[in-house]
Amino acid sequence: MYFSYASVFTIHREFAGAVELPELRLRLWASTADGSDPQGEAPVSVDLDGITSTQGSMLLPHSATSSSSADSAANTAIVSSAECAELMLAAAAARRSLIESLGDLNDDIAMAYLEHADATASAAPPLPAGPFPLSSADSAAFTAAIKEHAMLAVVPAAEIHAAVRAATLSSGVVPVFAGSSLRNRGVQSVMDAVVRYLPSPLDVPALTVVPVEGADGHGRKGRGARASKQQQQQQQQQQQPSATDCAAVATIALPPSSAGPLCALAFKVTHDPQRGPIVFVRVFSGTLRNKESVVNVRASVEAARAKVAEAEQIAAAAAAATAGNSKPSAAAAAAAASTSGGKLGELVLVKERPTRLLEIEADESNDLSEVRAGNICAIVGLKNTKTGDTLVGLTQPGANKPFLVELPGIKVPEPVFFCSVEPATAAGQKDLDRALSILALDDPSLRVEADAETGQTVMKGMGELHLEVVKHRLEQEFKLDVWVGKMLISYRETVADASEYEHTHAITSSAGVPTGASVRIALALVPQLDLADEARCGTSGSEPVAVDCTDYAHPAGAVVPAEETANGVEETVLALDEALLTVADDGVLRAAARGPALGAPLTAMGVKLLSVRLCGAPGAAPTAALAAQAGGLTVGQLTAAVSRAVTEAVRAAGSTVLEPVMRTEVSCGEDQVRQLLDNMNSNWLDFNLSLESTTKQHRNKHLTCHCN
Repeated sequence: MYFSYASVFTIHREFAGAVELPELRLRLWASTADGSDPQGEAPVSVDLDGITSTQGSMLLPHSATSSSSADSAANTAIVSSAECAELMLAAAAARRSLIESLGDLNDDIAMAYLEHADATASAAPPLPAGPFPLSSADSAAFTAAIKEHAMLAVVPAAEIHAAVRAATLSSGVVPVFAGSSLRNRGVQSVMDAVVRYLPSPLDVPALTVVPVEGADGHGRKGRGARASKQQQQQQQQQQQPSATDCAAVATIALPPSSAGPLCALAFKVTHDPQRGPIVFVRVFSGTLRNKESVVNVRASVEAARAKVAEAEQIAAAAAAATAGNSKPSAAAAAAAASTSGGKLGELVLVKERPTRLLEIEADESNDLSEVRAGNICAIVGLKNTKTGDTLVGLTQPGANKPFLVELPGIKVPEPVFFCSVEPATAAGQKDLDRALSILALDDPSLRVEADAETGQTVMKGMGELHLEVVKHRLEQEFKLDVWVGKMLISYRETVADASEYEHTHAITSSAGVPTGASVRIALALVPQLDLADEARCGTSGSEPVAVDCTDYAHPAGAVVPAEETANGVEETVLALDEALLTVADDGVLRAAARGPALGAPLTAMGVKLLSVRLCGAPGAAPTAALAAQAGGLTVGQLTAAVSRAVTEAVRAAGSTVLEPVMRTEVSCGEDQVRQLLDNMNSNWLDFNLSLESTTKQHRNKHLTCHCN
């Protein structure tokens, strides 16, 4: 629900002021002698009695910056009392309409309105209809009639303010103000309303945050389905917490207290040529102090994941090096212990130290020593913080450890447009990379990547205009001469039907000579159509292609005789160990990066690994490490085999191209629905529409569209 807060007052078709309806007070803004608007001058307020008592004409205020009395007199606007009276008549009707609208949301105002309407139904004083100007005797009667019609005494301004605040806090109304920020007119009314109507941190429920535990939920994605079904059931039975424990672990209520643990959200990052990155944060809890180190939760989790990935590589290499030994090496044991279960283990705390805390006022800034809960500030000195990051303190009250939680950050959809960008000369590549990294920190919807095949720098954004703005900033702010390629749409590919596929990959030596052995991979593709719409809208938070090993039912080291195989060669089933799981993950993700139809990424599908068999190798090779010795099967060849198997399986099943979908919401009057639908039919080729009614009083319609 929207309502107008003021009745606009114009002079010579120019916005000059507004009548604030709760008080029936006219606010007027001055002008300088040359017709421009003075900066920093407060408006002049005239109440109802001051307007209606004016005889003949009223002089609008002129700016105090006028150089002479002649300039002031020449620039003073004269408004007749007739114009003032007509303005107040319109304002009285608007105030009565405002009270009627608030009565739908506030019972006290509705009761006062109905009682006043019943009491004055038979003896309501008529509003004067002219002629204007009014005489001195008629002025008092006119003022009384205006006040009576506007219900100034029945519903005072304080009650209107209270009702508007309550409705605004419940998201029932959206106040609308008249003004012009370019001319510095009406801004004061908006700022007063911010203080008067919008909630303080104490008026909203406590924020719910998610705890970050080093060993829970932040390991490498996609591994939850690797264990067998029986193992998963056993783990669920052993580790199933109670409902109370789940509620306590899942979320934490964070009250806005300055005495609580520090928790702040970085909601904007800008770059200053002298100061470097400037991070705007809001402190939700605790107190942020200058030159006290903070922990970046997002960077800490990423550092821990990188540490786990490095440990996995060390473990795989150590396991391969000690494949024939009965006792594993110390490096393999340590790496295996650190990556047990694919968990993060202990977080690697990424600390940053603010050098200055600033209070920003337009283009000026003031230094602060501390910022308490509920306030915002700008921080200078943070090098690794991005938009949406959570900053916490190194310690918390009562505990000498960080309060590791993640705030609900800014959800950025996947980009739908992309193009290549190159410097005019090779010497400008370094400056271009630096400029793009700065813009990516500032704009989380901008993605900058390097194409692995072409070596080009690719920037991705939310639209053609978005990328044009990025190009303009590169040229104007960073003084770079760049060339931008053709804008392309970011399509996705998936499979529509489930299918199974087997792929045989010949093993070669380091010199490229075939060894006579091969590896045969059996897998199944599973479409996840419930995620297809999310992928098209860019709202899917899961990995594009999930790896599932629950149906890997063959016993480890089983040997299939040659007479039972299709190619007449003895086969050995490789065990589903950690090394093979890592290889399967890497191979599937490599194949998912480029689909067979358009070269677009694969998404909204799952890959079930059924079996991996070593064919034609002498002797049994039950593991990938032993297979490297028996048949020369390296990790790189096995990864390439899995990647090739997925690509060929998608090509055989037939991939489906997904176009980007925009979710659009439109609210309109009931009488405008047909015109809106005709416009959508003529401009959009394909859209799915859902129509629902909103507030009954205003008979509005709410349309939700998914448009290609």
